[in-house]
Amino acid sequence: MGKCINCGEESPGKYCHSCGQETEFKRLEVKTIFHDVTHGLLHWENSILKTFRAMLLKPGISAREYIDGSRKKYVKPFSYFIFIQTVFVVLFHQMNDKYFAFTNFSIKFEESMHDKVEQIQHVLNAYINYLNYLMPVFLAAYFVLFFRKKSGVNYAESLALSFFWVGTMLVLG
Repeated sequence: MGKCINCGEESPGKYCHSCGQETEFKRLEVKTIFHDVTHGLLHWENSILKTFRAMLLKPGISAREYIDGSRKKYVKPFSYFIFIQTVFVVLFHQMNDKYFAFTNFSIKFEESMHDKVEQIQHVLNAYINYLNYLMPVFLAAYFVLFFRKKSGVNYAESLALSFFWVGTMLVLG
């Protein structure tokens, strides 16, 4: 019978019956940390890919399932949004100069409009991350304000759906 290092309870098995920690442990090794990191990322990414696929192919059905309590197969909305927002930030800041250069090249502006367009692009580049974080909040408020009676969804539920939908739109953008 082993003693749990975490809570001190006597535990007959491999795991503590009180807190769930392993009763036997080995010293940390690089391969153990590598295994934990890859397992965590791949397992989480798999869930994100499944959630993204569901939100892309069946957004209404997926949203209704999540609100109705079928949540095991989906990543939590805020985690989904934060992961996609992080990827978006990295990619957007790597590619924004190329995107704006392409836009400026493909759309011909009058000389007087060129400076205004560059100013708008600069503001957009500087504040896009804040706008992305505020978008789900405003979308949820809009949804509750105009569709609460029809859908029966409260603000918290609409906020969860907004995180899913805005996250999915960031990928498509």
